[in-house]
Amino acid sequence: MLDIEDYYGRNNHVFFNGKQNDTVIILDRTTEELIAQGRILKKSWNRVFIKSENDTLDLNEWIEQKAGYMADVKCELK
Repeated sequence: MLDIEDYYGRNNHVFFNGKQNDTVIILDRTTEELIAQGRILKKSWNRVFIKSENDTLDLNEWIEQKAGYMADVKCELK
């Protein structure tokens, strides 16, 4: 199993610094355009789950669904 840093890559700060009900936004890394917004529903010992309109997904699955697998994005906590 991958550790947190490897699994979440440059977005691992969402796991380490985020708390339940924190807002997470996905921004295009180049244009800073808002792509999606969700909130941290829960964290397990190795995953963070994001609640958006109708879904609850692991952070990486949420990013892929909202921005695409190869999108150059960054996540921020608000």
